[in-house]
Amino acid sequence: MQAYPTGAAEKDKFTDIQQIKELIYCAFDAAATHLYQPGLKLHMRNAIRYGATPEEIMEVLEIATLLSLHTATVAAPILEREIVSRK
Repeated sequence: MQAYPTGAAEKDKFTDIQQIKELIYCAFDAAATHLYQPGLKLHMRNAIRYGATPEEIMEVLEIATLLSLHTATVAAPILEREIVSRK
């Protein structure tokens, strides 16, 4: 006996994959190096349509923010050295 009607498991698997892809797109669009608001809005809607929760989207945004902060922390001293060297 199957846990799902025929084809339902494949549909659920497809939906899960699509949801994950949309969450990844959200992370790209929210990243400080990209910051593409129209894409972020689109992919948030799509992620929710595929079953993502607002909490899952928030977690993705938190991760993207942390990565962006790390980028700024690494880049700031480099920028400062370049500014000083050009004076």
